[in-house]
Amino acid sequence: MGRPGHQGRPGLGPVRRSGRGHRHRQRRLGRPVRHPALVGNYRGNNGDGSFTHDYNWYDPTGQCTTSAPCDNNGHGTHTMGTMVGAGGVGVAPGAKWIAAKGCESSSCSDSSLLAAGQWILAPTDHTGRNPRPDLAPDIVNNSWGGGDTTFYQDIVEAWNAAGIFEAFASGNDGDGVTCSTGHAPGSQAPAYGVGAYDVNGKIASFSGFGPSRLDGSMKPNISAPGVNVRSTWPGNTYRAISGTSMATPHVAGAVALLWSSAPSLIGNIDETRALLNQGAVDVDDTHCGGTADANNVWGEGKLDIFASVDKAPHTAAVVTGKVSDRASGSALSGVTVKASGSASTRTVTTSADGSYRLTLPAGSYDFALSGYGYANGTSSGVTVATGEQVTKDFTMDAVASHAVSGTVLDVTGKPLAKATVQVPTHHLASAVVRFVGGRYEAAHASARRAQEAAEAVRGSERRGLLARSLGSQATALGLAGRFAQARAAADLALPHAEAYGDQELLVTILSVLREHARRSGRLGEAVSIGRQALSLAEHTGDPTTVAFERANLAELHLLLREFAEAREQAEAAVRDGEPSPAWCTPYALAALARVRIRTGEPGAAELLARAGRTAEAQRDRQAVHEVRTADAERLVREGRPQEALTLLADDSDPSAAPLLAWAELLSGHPERAARRAAAETLRAARVGERLSETESRTVHAAALAALGRERAACEEFERAATLARELPYPAGAFAVDEAGGTDWTARSAPPD
Repeated sequence: MGRPGHQGRPGLGPVRRSGRGHRHRQRRLGRPVRHPALVGNYRGNNGDGSFTHDYNWYDPTGQCTTSAPCDNNGHGTHTMGTMVGAGGVGVAPGAKWIAAKGCESSSCSDSSLLAAGQWILAPTDHTGRNPRPDLAPDIVNNSWGGGDTTFYQDIVEAWNAAGIFEAFASGNDGDGVTCSTGHAPGSQAPAYGVGAYDVNGKIASFSGFGPSRLDGSMKPNISAPGVNVRSTWPGNTYRAISGTSMATPHVAGAVALLWSSAPSLIGNIDETRALLNQGAVDVDDTHCGGTADANNVWGEGKLDIFASVDKAPHTAAVVTGKVSDRASGSALSGVTVKASGSASTRTVTTSADGSYRLTLPAGSYDFALSGYGYANGTSSGVTVATGEQVTKDFTMDAVASHAVSGTVLDVTGKPLAKATVQVPTHHLASAVVRFVGGRYEAAHASARRAQEAAEAVRGSERRGLLARSLGSQATALGLAGRFAQARAAADLALPHAEAYGDQELLVTILSVLREHARRSGRLGEAVSIGRQALSLAEHTGDPTTVAFERANLAELHLLLREFAEAREQAEAAVRDGEPSPAWCTPYALAALARVRIRTGEPGAAELLARAGRTAEAQRDRQAVHEVRTADAERLVREGRPQEALTLLADDSDPSAAPLLAWAELLSGHPERAARRAAAETLRAARVGERLSETESRTVHAAALAALGRERAACEEFERAATLARELPYPAGAFAVDEAGGTDWTARSAPPD
């Protein structure tokens, strides 16, 4: 089986047999967010054609080229469909799903699996920040495994402790006879392992048997259908495949049904497992040990969720009702109904006829309703008793819509006939406002809406609108740190911009491509793109754009240790931004300050003070970040690392991490420095930011040396030096040498 890679943690809610209201989560997905059997119950589906992927999707592998769930294998889409797919393929089609991609393709790295497992406990936004344990799923499907180690045991035990039900595939290395063929994590005692059987009720020949090689525990725990299982597949298709990976999501979906029917079980892992075991149909096969009702071939037997539900404690109340338009009385589908109480919080979405169903523990609840195009609705203090059937209907008011009219004037103030007024420009203007405010994700969303509106435009303006909307997306994604997606958007924007002939727009798109090349360590390519952008900027006649491109070229020359070229471009950038401060001024001043810092020339502090005042006055958050990191570098080089830490205390941009680690190390905190540098090394390596990886490895090595871990320091210095040499990254190679790395890598590695 290898590690096909799924971690699905669904969270099921209060609907009998359908699993509605819970959230499932799975590791490794394809384009399931668009599959007709999966799109409706993706938790990130906003119901208006847009999607929110923060907290709902995580790709630690860096394989996906957009922010949406992707599947470059098919395995994840298939198992998710078995759990929650609509149209008869899913066990719990009413459940919501989220996902994390724990596998690069058909195999999975330990780092990606561990990152995905940690994310499940407290999903984060796309930057990996702002964790929300309240948005964690209830159930996690793990259709992956391989090897016989305990590397994942801490994750499994953490899920169990958090009340997250996990199910693991037993493995496909069986031959129908040999014992102890199951693999970890499913073969470990803390995990709930799943074997597979076919349509005739026979154990699958490939299904992994126990006892566990690791701890001797009975494995699998239970068995489910896993041969020739038809489910969803990338490309909006369906496919039948086999494996214990196919059996495991049957169990995950079944738990969703069980918890929907008996919400008092939610989070109670031991009682849930006991009910699954009690409901299972016994199969007598003791050739690998065990008994007729619990053995190392079938576990507790064949999954029978109906029997388990029947044995569960049915103490919940059921609330049903319909949601309709107050004025017309027509049913409203897709409305979110949320019931919040001290004992439980449940969320469901109304069906096509406006109906909903909630299964709730006894108590008092506040209801909140939200739907696209309608004002939010509420109802407080709804009390339900044990076993009670309650009907609660709601009506909602449509929000006001307004006609917008006006007169288009030419530059002289006269009415302009036959002018075209288009909605995309409104979204683009909104994107610009959000850029300036540092709200890059919101800017990206506005630019996406502009693109959608532009697609409907006909005529010569279409290409220009598409170029601007895609270019805005590229800029927003780049500023948000999502450089792979930024490059993809820029690549799409480039032919439209070239065909439309907008040179300023071409400069913007080339800037994104230049930045992607720089962060990826392709410095020669970045300089070439930067020169092309500068040439186009000069043709536009806009001195501020010229100054900005010169500032960026100066930074590139510094990375190549070409100080004369860097000084020439930075000084020209400052001249182009004069005499009055323009938007480009902070960037130009910061670039010249960096030149003086790196060459040991005086005057950097004065330049940065001017740059800081201008950036703050313009409320340009990106410019403020650039100026502060340059100033922090100056402080570190002047032997004032504590001041640098204070300056960057609120800076969460990953690009500042190596500098912060140096400041911590030089402030006498090598442990903190090592932790920060190691984390940034992993992040940068995962997303392909080779310059940051080189810088982080260098400071990590220096911190390890300060901690007396000489062998580890030597190895890390060697990695940093090799990477800097291969890119090539001259400033990175110099930093390794400056940190003493050359001496370290020259000596034989001593023991730690």
